[in-house]
Amino acid sequence: MQQNVNNPGIESGDEDFAAMFEASLKERGGDGILKEGEIVKGTVVQITKDYAVVDIGYKSEGQIPISEFTSPKGEVTVKAGDPVEVLLESRENDTGMVVLSKEKADKMRIWDEISAAVKDDQIIKGTITGRVKGGLQVDIGVKAFLPGSQVDIRPVRNLDQFLAKEFEFKVIKFNQKRGNIVLSRRVLLEKQREDAEKERQIKLARQKADEQAKAQQAAREKAEKAKQLQQKQQQEQQEKLDAQKLAKLRADTLKRMMGQMNAPDNATGTGARNAGPSAGYAGRIKARIKPNIVFTDPVPGNPQTEVEVRCAPDGTIIGRRITQPSGVKAWDDAVLRAIDRTQVLPRDTDGSVPSPMILTFRPQDV
Repeated sequence: MQQNVNNPGIESGDEDFAAMFEASLKERGGDGILKEGEIVKGTVVQITKDYAVVDIGYKSEGQIPISEFTSPKGEVTVKAGDPVEVLLESRENDTGMVVLSKEKADKMRIWDEISAAVKDDQIIKGTITGRVKGGLQVDIGVKAFLPGSQVDIRPVRNLDQFLAKEFEFKVIKFNQKRGNIVLSRRVLLEKQREDAEKERQIKLARQKADEQAKAQQAAREKAEKAKQLQQKQQQEQQEKLDAQKLAKLRADTLKRMMGQMNAPDNATGTGARNAGPSAGYAGRIKARIKPNIVFTDPVPGNPQTEVEVRCAPDGTIIGRRITQPSGVKAWDDAVLRAIDRTQVLPRDTDGSVPSPMILTFRPQDV
């Protein structure tokens, strides 16, 4: 057999086997070197009563107690051909086999997850499994310690009430080298209480703002109603004053008319001059009003509308009413609108305007 010239103690066949083994490791994703204390990938090749045989691509296989693959219900969770991740504790023991552990690999992974949670300030879940000195023991994948002072916001006398229950925790102390994890539930409860108080304050502020807005709206509505009431009162007062002025004007006109009626035939002055209208005055009045009559509907029979018109001394029309309707309401309304449009009647030859006057109108006269 030919020997290696550089190392006479190693035959060429052994050298080829070593090279092939290193290449095999690289194909499995490694760098060609399996390091103790690291998690490696392997495949379950056999399940026995006591062990699961795992191949990690090394020169020998490893046996892992079947208990590490058994669920709490006693069921084996793997079968031959399943991929697994295990911890390489030793490349070789006294019997020449590689030493592997599924349980320790899981714990290393959990430690990494806890470390990431601590770094990112995340919340973790765990189940309280028992009482220990000074507090409670919590299972978060690994054992952790919950001090009694960190169980609740207020001191808790009976810690047994928390046993076998799952809670959320905050990691307040973490030392992976020493395997030391200290948890706190109180920190989370205080944060929840603080958040609830902030939410309550926000709600109160919103409620107060809504109440202020409603109060302001009510004040505006009250002010608007008061303004409308004031305007209504002013309008009513003005209407009352206008009515009083009109009543006084009518009274003065009536008084003057009574004076005209009582004046003697040989009297001189204003009373005598206003004793009655001139002969053509009624025609002048109608001539003033007729152009303002707008009516085109045919009316059979040429009915007559009789209207009483009252005027101020200057001829301003201050009132009109139908004393004898024609029987055709549209014609009567047209006559009244015409009188309203006329507004002022001409004076008689003596400068007076008789009031009241009775005027008649027929459609065919327009």
